[in-house]
Amino acid sequence: RQTPRPSCTTVHFSNLTPDMIRFLACSTLLVSLTYAYSPEIFPGAVNQARAQISAQSRNIGSVAVSAALAVLLTTTEPAWATSSTAAQIHLNELPPTTISVQIGDLPVVGKLLSGTYTKVDGPTISKNKEGSAAAILIQSPSDKLGAIKNAATGGHLEFDVDGLVATHLNVDVAATKPGEATIRVTSPLIPALPFKNAASGFSGSATGSDGPSKTAAKISLTSLPPTAIDVEIGDLPVIGSLLSGVYTKVDSIPAGTSAAITIESPKDKLGAIKSVATGGHLEFDVDGVLATHLDVDIAADSAGLATIRVKSPLIPALPFKNTASL
Repeated sequence: RQTPRPSCTTVHFSNLTPDMIRFLACSTLLVSLTYAYSPEIFPGAVNQARAQISAQSRNIGSVAVSAALAVLLTTTEPAWATSSTAAQIHLNELPPTTISVQIGDLPVVGKLLSGTYTKVDGPTISKNKEGSAAAILIQSPSDKLGAIKNAATGGHLEFDVDGLVATHLNVDVAATKPGEATIRVTSPLIPALPFKNAASGFSGSATGSDGPSKTAAKISLTSLPPTAIDVEIGDLPVIGSLLSGVYTKVDSIPAGTSAAITIESPKDKLGAIKSVATGGHLEFDVDGVLATHLDVDIAADSAGLATIRVKSPLIPALPFKNTASL
């Protein structure tokens, strides 16, 4: 007598909705990050066995991470109406070789951040004795595996900031449903804001330490506006290879070329300024290799805690909960 064969479930990928595809891609991304880059978080014999295939697992994980990220960046919703109060972000190339910030017609932040930055070859500025220190230096955490585990399994990030501004930031990111993410940031430098919006109504604090942490990325601000930005995070997965490098301020880029990333101020500047100043609301229209519209609400009902709500059809639901979860 033959043993009955187990039944199989057939998955028809043509029936998957964009939300389902993004959820699967996001889950793959988180699992791949944890598996490929955090072998030390698994104790005992499991950890020893996995150490024998460390190189292979990292290669497989890197491929899975890249594939999942590509799906997240290319799975889009139908086109939406652009907004006259939305800042314009054009993503023409990743990783970026040039970044052009054209917001000089906005008050305060315009003069501080506007300029064109190009990626240069050679040693990092912080290690080049013949060069001056970078105006902004960003370094990966000393405990990289712990930081990756916190981000991939709990949506938690930390930042230690020194220089012109000294503080510690605890950040929790959550998305209990597709299309909407909540970010909670704690720092003693955050003031209470006098308005209410979609991000209002939270209390308490984000998880994490109150001071310097081994799992915190390091940010040093020595001068503003910046003349050079040194990003030293090449040892982190995905974002390391995308963003690492030295970017120096230049007068212009060669004629006939366009910046890899261009950021422009909104068409309706007064409307955008009013929306931010009186309601904590910002908008961004993104096109190029990644196309989306972002609605952002920022609120701080009490000093020390800010809540940010971001809406975009590209945001997937995340498989964990933290203090930012609704």
